[in-house]
Amino acid sequence: MAVQGLWERKTRTVLTVLGIFIAAALITSLVSISQGQADAVESELSKLGPTTIVVRERGANATFNDKDVRDIERMPGVAKVIPTVVGAGTVERAGESEQVTLIGVDP
Repeated sequence: MAVQGLWERKTRTVLTVLGIFIAAALITSLVSISQGQADAVESELSKLGPTTIVVRERGANATFNDKDVRDIERMPGVAKVIPTVVGAGTVERAGESEQVTLIGVDP
């Protein structure tokens, strides 16, 4: 009786099976994409290694100056210091503007 119902409604049966295959493919794709993103983030973080630290100033008026950078460079075990500046800005293109975070690196 059930098989007879499938044969009588061929279009409905085909569309149902097609929907199941599409749903399975989408779920597989989404899982693969999210796993790939997680692996990419983990890879980038592992490049920092256990000996890399980031030091940031705190407070509205707190900043590092050249003397602070030199003092950190002279500390035992410090191989390299890369001063950066982080700020907010607006980027405009083709009549549209967007707020972005700007990161500058001292050469």
